[in-house]
Amino acid sequence: MKRFLRITAISVAMLVALLAGTFWMLFGGLQAQSAGLALGAGAEPVYDGFSTVFMLDAGNGQVALIDAGNDTAGTAILDALGKRNASADNVAAIFITHAHPDHDAAIAVFPRATVYAMQAEVPVAEAKEPYGSVFSWVTGRFNPHPFQVTHPLEDGEKVTVGNLEVTAFALPGHTPGSGAYLAQGVLYLGDAAMINSGQQVIGPSKAFSNDTEQGLASLKRLAEELQPRAEEVKVLATAHTGGVAGLGPLAALGGPGPAPAAAAAPAPAAAPQPPATNTVAPDIPGVVAGGTTVEVIKEGFDGTEGPIGMPDGSLIFTETAANRITRIDRDGNTSTFLENTNGSNGLAFDSRGRLVSVQTVPGQMRVGVIYPQGSETVLAENYEGTAFARPNDLVVDKEGGVYFTDAGLNPNQNPPPPPMPLAVYYITPAGSTLRVAEGIERPNGVQLSPDERTLYVNNSDGEYLLAFDIQADGTLRNRRNFARYEGVIRAGERLTSGADGLAIDAQGRVYACTQVGIQVFNAQGQPLGIIPLSRGPQNLAFAGPDKKTLYIVGRGAAFKVQMLAQGYMGRAK
Repeated sequence: MKRFLRITAISVAMLVALLAGTFWMLFGGLQAQSAGLALGAGAEPVYDGFSTVFMLDAGNGQVALIDAGNDTAGTAILDALGKRNASADNVAAIFITHAHPDHDAAIAVFPRATVYAMQAEVPVAEAKEPYGSVFSWVTGRFNPHPFQVTHPLEDGEKVTVGNLEVTAFALPGHTPGSGAYLAQGVLYLGDAAMINSGQQVIGPSKAFSNDTEQGLASLKRLAEELQPRAEEVKVLATAHTGGVAGLGPLAALGGPGPAPAAAAAPAPAAAPQPPATNTVAPDIPGVVAGGTTVEVIKEGFDGTEGPIGMPDGSLIFTETAANRITRIDRDGNTSTFLENTNGSNGLAFDSRGRLVSVQTVPGQMRVGVIYPQGSETVLAENYEGTAFARPNDLVVDKEGGVYFTDAGLNPNQNPPPPPMPLAVYYITPAGSTLRVAEGIERPNGVQLSPDERTLYVNNSDGEYLLAFDIQADGTLRNRRNFARYEGVIRAGERLTSGADGLAIDAQGRVYACTQVGIQVFNAQGQPLGIIPLSRGPQNLAFAGPDKKTLYIVGRGAAFKVQMLAQGYMGRAK
């Protein structure tokens, strides 16, 4: 009997050690499940005791889920819905990253939901094909709770649920049909990637994956595909190892050994945006009447920046990637205004009627006059001999001086920018270039108050729109937080507002493009309301004969909305 008890004790100890070793092999050195998941407004992580389900606001009381967790009763999800005064019937969509049982267990709890998964995952989801990973003996060879995929997805497909836009990406490797979803600035990776305690993306688990090398290659290809739109990716979120800020950790993918040669193939073109749709403005007294349509003019542009009104009431804006400037007339017709613009981004007119732009072609980063033909000239191309990183936006004062921001390359891009701080510069009317503000995390849109005593600067990586007092020589002092952005995403120590272009009206109100829409502030910085759009806005300007039409451009689309407010008439913008 003693011998039996001794053998039993040894066996139990060995089993415990084996389980502990297995747990460390699977999860040791990884980031905590709840770390780095500051997802911004409209999204929240829900922990069910093993997996993380992500709940996304789709408007009008609807929600969408990324995965359905490990609990067949969906208790944690239902509790989270209850806190929103919602129920299972409010779940309009479930996006499954892959059909492992810790990700799809509660699907049956939400019978009204449309279930999305990648096309290649459908046979596993419906238990028509077995799991292929070496640990299938843990879960069974077939899905223990099969479900029907009501909408199989293709790579790059865009889906709209209420006011929520979701882009699907195929990530084969963890399973043959693993997928990731990009929504509201968050890239949801499921188990296709893990994050270690050093906040590095290290690829999928070897134990539970069909093909880790394929998984790494898929992640690298996705990073390359998203690189041109890296600013859209604010957070990477996983199901078991928390999140991390920005696309950078995915682009700098670590993991077990180099990616296979297939990962070095040219990246496919970025998937197109979903169709732009009209939205409705809320009532903002003196600014816009409630119920006014924010109308889509056209989509399919190759970059959208730098809008500015023309004397005839039309509007021009830059298609930076296409190296041209496009015109929209008062009837919404478009035409090419200027070709070969050296990658112009922000635009402004000086007092002589010349069109000045910030220009972004690598090796030719500068500020200069580009129109009319024959007047082209460079105003500034370096500061004290060092080239600018990437000028972004500008505004010209009544004396002919030019304020412009140098926002630098996206931190995920290569090559790295020159070793100089991101800053605000002033080209004096005499032609010298002064650095007038620095220490701003990422200066972006820039605008003058109507009396030109205040300079406003949007900070893409901060939570406040900044204001400065302008001195007689054009220098700045008294930096202050003018207005607080809505929808700021906090991931670790990093803040992301997505703040971009700026405009003002005749009453000194300030209009800021941010990731939640157009935020409107009065001249004292108090919030007045938000004008929503179906795509993220990048820049905006008043135009039209009376400057009562607000034009907005962003993510390849142009919009307009009829305003009560009138744009400032003392400058083109």
